[in-house]
Amino acid sequence: MSSNAASMIRRRGEDITCKSRNLGARDATTGHPAITYTDTTIKALVEHISPREIKTAAGEAVDERIRVFTVSTIQYKDRIVYHSEMYEARSEPVSHKSDFREIIMVKVS
Repeated sequence: MSSNAASMIRRRGEDITCKSRNLGARDATTGHPAITYTDTTIKALVEHISPREIKTAAGEAVDERIRVFTVSTIQYKDRIVYHSEMYEARSEPVSHKSDFREIIMVKVS
């Protein structure tokens, strides 16, 4: 079934922009690495997940999430642009028999 799923993603998936995160040299003052992104186009099926309300010290915030299915590589902290909105991977993807990956992504400002 996984090869059928991977084949369906290739046939019916949408073209979306994947922004792969690259870490550069560390800043001498802050010690933080420079972050750049490399853009590629990937095929993916995207499923909207019900938003979550999160209580914070400043009040409530809404966490908008999507589930992405792709045969391409997406890693922790990579980003995608889907329908002009930016989403970030907040966890490692789950691989399904090495044919495709599933990852939950959160909308970022």
